[in-house]
Amino acid sequence: MIVAGVILLLIAVLAGWAGTALLRNGPGIDDDVVAGEAAVRLTAIGILLACAPVLIAGIAAIVGSPTAWPLGLAACAIFVVYGFVANCVLFGSWRPEHTLTNVAIAALILWLLSRSG
Repeated sequence: MIVAGVILLLIAVLAGWAGTALLRNGPGIDDDVVAGEAAVRLTAIGILLACAPVLIAGIAAIVGSPTAWPLGLAACAIFVVYGFVANCVLFGSWRPEHTLTNVAIAALILWLLSRSG
């Protein structure tokens, strides 16, 4: 369960960094961004908000809380779904290489959490 928690914490930290970078730099952060200023800022705020449940699930997993599984499930769903939405908004594509990576990471986290019970 600790490994799953560490992965969740890493996701929360890295997504928080990405959301902050998007807020600071706007559409100019990457040449591939096709969204306008307002869409980028709203997406960045959404990313930052999505970090909270991922962070909470990571802490729950590390401390061995019985709520780690349902929180991890919710966090993984948020991570995958919002990652898909953010890719579509920011880049005009669901970017399969990113979305499928997110799905694989979420599956690994859920598998690790399921093995801990």
